[in-house]
Amino acid sequence: MINRRAFLAAAPVVGAAVVAGPALAATDADADVVVAAGGDVPGLDVGWPEKMVEVGFDFAKRAPYSIVHEVVLPAKPRVVFDVLADPAPWPRWLSSVQKVEYRKPFGPGTVRDVVTNGIGTIREHFFCWDEGERFAFSVSSSTSPLLTTFYEDYVLKPVAGGNTRLIWTVACQAKPWAFFAGPALMTVFKINTPGA
Repeated sequence: MINRRAFLAAAPVVGAAVVAGPALAATDADADVVVAAGGDVPGLDVGWPEKMVEVGFDFAKRAPYSIVHEVVLPAKPRVVFDVLADPAPWPRWLSSVQKVEYRKPFGPGTVRDVVTNGIGTIREHFFCWDEGERFAFSVSSSTSPLLTTFYEDYVLKPVAGGNTRLIWTVACQAKPWAFFAGPALMTVFKINTPGA
């Protein structure tokens, strides 16, 4: 069994990039966009819930703001997947995270609530959950009114020596009046994620 502290300490960051993409209209009609239904919000009993636009894999290519981090980790993809899926360590990795809670079962359709410092509580819907290989989610609701869309994708690829290349993509779109939110959030991810 791999020691989680050693696993994280030995992870050299091999690259990160912030990419600006085309503006996304609020009335986007692409097939991968689903507006969260009103029935999605119950359970997020932490304040004022803001419905967000749920998206799929295509969003990262056309998001106004996105960042991609790549890192080689000293463990097999299955071990890395299990560590990332575990809610307990997230507050230790990212100081902006207070608590992570899943609504099981794990798989496509899994819901995760994340309580953060600064942007409130967000509810994530996983539309991809491939054990040991990949998971991706889109935020369906939040207590913060700044963003219309937020997306993350974690891809795990085996590499030489029993290691794993993790490709982590984060993308978002802010509300027009909160034009500062997208660049600010991507800057925070760019600065803090390698340390995490």
